[in-house]
Amino acid sequence: MEQEFASKLLMGELISLEQARNEAQRKQLYLERIVQPGKPDYAVEPRRIRNVTATFLLGLVTWGILTMLIAGVREHQD
Repeated sequence: MEQEFASKLLMGELISLEQARNEAQRKQLYLERIVQPGKPDYAVEPRRIRNVTATFLLGLVTWGILTMLIAGVREHQD
């Protein structure tokens, strides 16, 4: 009787395993490669040297304008 019960239990588990395999097979994702990926030729952004140079020049111009304004204000106070 125990062997018959174990045999039925085994059959039930095998059926469950087969159903799980079928479900997993059905849910698999299929991808198709359309174009081979490629690397870019060179980096376009960020342009570090240009940004640092622009910031330096803008700071230099701002400093020059402020220096001239302060010199003008001091000259008019005399």
